[in-house]
Amino acid sequence: MSPRARPDTPLARACEARGLTQTAAAAIAGVGQSRWSEWENAAEPTWSWATWRKIARVLGLKPTVALFAEYLAAR
Repeated sequence: MSPRARPDTPLARACEARGLTQTAAAAIAGVGQSRWSEWENAAEPTWSWATWRKIARVLGLKPTVALFAEYLAAR
């Protein structure tokens, strides 16, 4: 499974609600396309929890237990 947020997760729902792709949200957060692509295509995702939170903040999400669980599931 791709490490991208699944459709039933807070990060994916926040992207959808704002009409953004997850790639766009990452770019807005300043993660950069190459970093996003590297993570998206990696067998073992390397994004830190700090980067994940940064994207979530751009989307107006707070670092909740559910968001952390999503991060862990994507790893």
